[in-house]
Amino acid sequence: MNATTFINTVAAAVRERRHTLALTQKQLASMAGVSERLVRLIEAGQAPGVGVEKLAMVLSPLGLELALEGDARCVGASDETSEENDEYERLLQYAVSGWEGAGTNGK
Repeated sequence: MNATTFINTVAAAVRERRHTLALTQKQLASMAGVSERLVRLIEAGQAPGVGVEKLAMVLSPLGLELALEGDARCVGASDETSEENDEYERLLQYAVSGWEGAGTNGK
């Protein structure tokens, strides 16, 4: 999963879950202790620099959490598997670094 796909997946999950729970962006922001603007940006996929902590604050009232899935790097893995794991690690690093730092101007 590349960084854009990750951001869009999180945005859609937040938006869909908020709608399912019949919450407004303002209500979610209040419950999460963040600004309404940050919620809007996350849902629009326009907050790539939001910190993991702030993102977790928004996900929590929705009953959502970030989780890593997949196979752990195995000793003796094939070169192809090792290259795939390297690519996943690079993408994860990129995604995490992209999400960190933004949203700090909100609450």
